[in-house]
Amino acid sequence: MKKERNAARIIWCVGITLFYCSSALAQGSIASNSHAEHLHAATAGGSFFQDFFKVYTPRRVCMFYEQPVIWLHVISDLLITLAYFSIPFALIYFIRRRKDMRFGPVGWMFAGFILACGTTHLIGAVDVWLPLYKLDGIVKFFTAALSVGTAIALWKLMPRALAMPSASQLEATVKQRTAELQKANQDLQEEARARANEVIERKHAELAVAENEQKFRQLANTIAQLAWMATPDGNLFWYNDRWYEYTGSTFESMQGWGWQKVNDEKELPRIIESWKKSLASGEPFEETFPLRRHDGEFRWHLSRALPLRDSDGRILLWFGTNTDVTEQRQMVHQRDDLLAREREARKIAEHASRMKDEFLATLSHELRTPLNAILGWTQLLRAGLTEKTEVEQGLETIERNARIQIRLIEDMLDMSRIISGKLGIDVQTIAPVAFIKAAIASVSPAADAKAIRIETILDPRAHPLSGDPNRLQQVVWNLLSNAIKFTPRGGKVQVILERVNSHLEISVADTGEGIPADFLPYVFDRFRQADASTTRNHGGLGLGLAIVKQLVELHGGSVRVKSAGPNLGTTFIVLLPVKIALHHTDDEERNHPESSGLVENGIQSANLTGLNVLVVDDEPDARILLKRILAEVGATVVTAGSAVEAMNLIVERRPDILISDIGMPELDGYELLRRVKALATSSAEKIPAIALTAFARRQDRTRALNAGFLAHLAKPVEPAELIAVIASITGRID
Repeated sequence: MKKERNAARIIWCVGITLFYCSSALAQGSIASNSHAEHLHAATAGGSFFQDFFKVYTPRRVCMFYEQPVIWLHVISDLLITLAYFSIPFALIYFIRRRKDMRFGPVGWMFAGFILACGTTHLIGAVDVWLPLYKLDGIVKFFTAALSVGTAIALWKLMPRALAMPSASQLEATVKQRTAELQKANQDLQEEARARANEVIERKHAELAVAENEQKFRQLANTIAQLAWMATPDGNLFWYNDRWYEYTGSTFESMQGWGWQKVNDEKELPRIIESWKKSLASGEPFEETFPLRRHDGEFRWHLSRALPLRDSDGRILLWFGTNTDVTEQRQMVHQRDDLLAREREARKIAEHASRMKDEFLATLSHELRTPLNAILGWTQLLRAGLTEKTEVEQGLETIERNARIQIRLIEDMLDMSRIISGKLGIDVQTIAPVAFIKAAIASVSPAADAKAIRIETILDPRAHPLSGDPNRLQQVVWNLLSNAIKFTPRGGKVQVILERVNSHLEISVADTGEGIPADFLPYVFDRFRQADASTTRNHGGLGLGLAIVKQLVELHGGSVRVKSAGPNLGTTFIVLLPVKIALHHTDDEERNHPESSGLVENGIQSANLTGLNVLVVDDEPDARILLKRILAEVGATVVTAGSAVEAMNLIVERRPDILISDIGMPELDGYELLRRVKALATSSAEKIPAIALTAFARRQDRTRALNAGFLAHLAKPVEPAELIAVIASITGRID
């Protein structure tokens, strides 16, 4: 209101000023009337704008200089001017104050139109004394233009003005809006009350959570595990005392994600990935990883964390524990190791069992095959074969198959000695050519039977070496036997001896079947054969090459095999040092008298006439055979089927020598010899004894000699060897 009063005062001041100015102009115009008339005459005939302020005949002339009429027009024009000038100012003031009402350009046009009208009346008052009709015309022209524009704008505004609500409509609208505002106010009050209740409940919940959290902390400080709590975004904000005691850390160093400092860097990426995954999904966290202890040792812990949620399911915090599982982990690893070793042992045992079954099946086959020939020819001879050639053929077959069985048994015994570490070698200085030629001579009949040519290339620079001639001959014999067995008829076997640096190299090459590449690593394994099926073409126990390898290694050498593949032949190469690093001898090595030169057609030519021999064996066939052999050389033989019977015969006959089996029912050979020594008579104490048994191991021979037997002979025994031993013990050798 104050501003409106000030504006009114300003307008009245302007009006009074204009009134006084008009009076002064009127008086001045009367004084200059004669000058105006002169000027009018001087400018007559010029253009409109040439003398824009040209003075015309004043209006007062038209009024005949009547003062009342003049002043009536002047005062009226001035009052109209004052009113017209005040109206636009008031309108402009209103428009600027009520910015919420958008009058647009119409308000300004209307204000300009009224102001122009006021100016027209002002000039009309001036024209009474100073008639500037050109200026008056121009002002009226602009006033006319503004009035026309304003009228057009007002008519355009008319529809919008008519569309404005009436007072009743505004009143109804106000009432409606008031009701709506009251309803909104009530809703806001109810919502405010609900929000207040929610805030109160949340505060209570927060207090409950804080109380529960405190209980959690107290409880977590009493457990043996390392405990911790984290915010929903994964920042750890609390640890129990066990954590600080274990890690030797402080809260400042551990808060947030500081726990990474006590983790193994190798395991850390996996742990962080799993933790972030649980934070994103809300699923429980569980991982096993090492944590560094305060002394620097890393111990494995099982870490578990569960989210604690509010009634709406939102995660409030995470509570986790770390449990030391180092001992359990070690136990699991130990258990896994034990299981792995057990599986490996079971696998080895199963493999050994399969190998044993395969070996027993092969052994049964290899033993039954020569026994079949022996039994068959024996039955034919018993049936009464009379043809000398047939008899010779039968005896030759029986002898050959018997020697095959002896070789099989000797191979098994050699392998047993090798496994037990009791195989000995009699080291001598020998010429390698000698045992190579001896081995070639022993296999020549088999090679000739298959028309296989044996070529030898023996290096004259091959100096003598230290070794067991019998065992080295056995090595070469086994290699040659294999070569002949797997080489087809008409093939070739080559034996090469050469000096290579400080070693002697013996090569046995054949043009036979060859060895598949996948079997080469297993050639020297026990009981392994490239073809172990029932349809195989060649026999054998699969021990020969294993024995070769062990014997060569006992001599400080090595053996290897080469083969280009099936049907491309095989080459075995034996490397032997010129001098053995270790000479290994065995006191249990046999050292029986040789029988060469004493045998003629397989029967001893020595004279055992008058020698009383007692043969003790529970097998009748064995007793009959021994009695027949010894009777051929003049000995008097008495047999007994048991140790008890033998004791009676010793008392009755007082034999010169005792030949006894070891394995017998009731009383064995050891007990028999002990009882013989226990006899009171001096003659009985002097009876020499020979053990003739199928127990042919080294320890069996040692036990027999320790028991008092003067000699130990393994079955089957060569008749010449038996006769030579008896003759040696009884002093019957000439």
